[in-house]
Amino acid sequence: MERITDKYVFFWNGEFSNWFECKFPFIKYKGLTFFNSEQAFMWEKAIFFGDMEIAKKIVETPNPKENKILGRKVKNFDKNKWLREGYEIMIAVNLAKFGQNSRLKAILLSTEDKIIVEASPYDTIWGIGLHWEDDRVLDEKNWRGMNLLGKALMEVREKLGGQ
Repeated sequence: MERITDKYVFFWNGEFSNWFECKFPFIKYKGLTFFNSEQAFMWEKAIFFGDMEIAKKIVETPNPKENKILGRKVKNFDKNKWLREGYEIMIAVNLAKFGQNSRLKAILLSTEDKIIVEASPYDTIWGIGLHWEDDRVLDEKNWRGMNLLGKALMEVREKLGGQ
């Protein structure tokens, strides 16, 4: 589900989503195999906070919804630390996702210089807190969130575009 204008690519689900299943090739990241970038990201979160028990469960669980639930159980979680560190990790995970799959890479690069926006009505950190069908998304002053996933994807696009 996406909406494309001359300036923006709004998405919620689909190839840009962390929940998108990478069937083949899977995401190879730090010596492990992941089925989606949400799984790799939540694994990184567990590792970052030293929760090896949850990290192991995440690696064994390919379902992104279940990974998100596991990620919320990470012991010693500190929201502020994760906001500082998570963004760079999100870039690294998505660099692996889009860099290893020529089809996904082509889709990302096809967005050219458009602003990529996670238009999730529920997420105000990684998304903008508005649904892509809501016309308020067309004016950035209306955005309720930071769009960190969209920004990370644009950085990945820039890195892959130079290859």
